[in-house]
Amino acid sequence: MRTEIFCFVYNRTDLLPRQLECFRRYFKGEYNLNVVCDYRDDRYVNTFADICEKEGVNFYKRKSEPGYGPSEYAGQTLTWAYETIMKGQDALALLVDNDMFLIEDFNMEEYMEGYDFAGLHQQRGDIEHIHAGIMLFNLKAVEDYNFHFHPCTINGQMLDSGGGTYELMNKLKFRNTNIEYPEEFNGIDLKEVDEGYGFELHLDQKVLHARNSTGWHRGYEVIPRSKKTKTINTILDEFLNG
Repeated sequence: MRTEIFCFVYNRTDLLPRQLECFRRYFKGEYNLNVVCDYRDDRYVNTFADICEKEGVNFYKRKSEPGYGPSEYAGQTLTWAYETIMKGQDALALLVDNDMFLIEDFNMEEYMEGYDFAGLHQQRGDIEHIHAGIMLFNLKAVEDYNFHFHPCTINGQMLDSGGGTYELMNKLKFRNTNIEYPEEFNGIDLKEVDEGYGFELHLDQKVLHARNSTGWHRGYEVIPRSKKTKTINTILDEFLNG
């Protein structure tokens, strides 16, 4: 079965070519690459569009209204992309943030055999949902369910972006993608370069997450030559060129 890969981007134009390269190197099976750009102003839109044209991947953009927080922006864009582009397709879908990189061979059809959706399990009180940074769906299996990706409050529990997926829990077959927190890579102390938001490994160590590369905690300021960005590129060079 075909997999539709969706990369959700905002301001890291430098990371997108590397993310696409990782998918082309390590994703196994039939797939299409799609990029969804969330924006308030058009500062990065044309650059993302040019990258997608050069790379031969599908490009979508959605202008969101100002005045919301990072979690709600993520939820709005994810929900828009699902309702507008994905819903009804007879395909698998892999949704990832722009700072997640596939670093080992991965066949989604094999991984999802016997499951309807997958993601990082989250729980607040007695309410379960999945983390919005990486999500995997059999689109036909979930299309009849009323779910969304907005943060929300259920039974008094505040859920982050992706919270609306609680509607799928305990109704469909779910697989937890798990998470690990590496402390070093080839002698690099990752805690020294995390800028307050560390590195993670998802999907049984197949996906590297350089958390919060958009810099939402500092007003979405991009620092292309930061220690964290240099470390991301060093790690990816090892997996792509080493």
